[in-house]
Amino acid sequence: SFTLRITEKLNETNFHLWRQQVEPYINAHGLDDFLGSSTVPPRFLNATDHATATLNPVYRKWRQQDQMLLSWLQTTLLSEILARFLGSRTSQDLWGKI
Repeated sequence: SFTLRITEKLNETNFHLWRQQVEPYINAHGLDDFLGSSTVPPRFLNATDHATATLNPVYRKWRQQDQMLLSWLQTTLLSEILARFLGSRTSQDLWGKI
């Protein structure tokens, strides 16, 4: 659960200060792999699962954690900055653009 509020939302001039607050929090929650080059688990385990839209449980858990992190990261950005990153669908995608 992400309950810590970041005191400095990312703006045009405070990237290093913002990152200094955000990275330790992400690391403390063991979510830093989501921001690197980690592999996304396969959505479906086999053709039958694909045909019946039965998601791989590992993918489902990965997606839940990724979307929680993505949502939290978005709350740490000023709206003017966030608008630049519309369309970021994963936390890794957003992090790479920041």
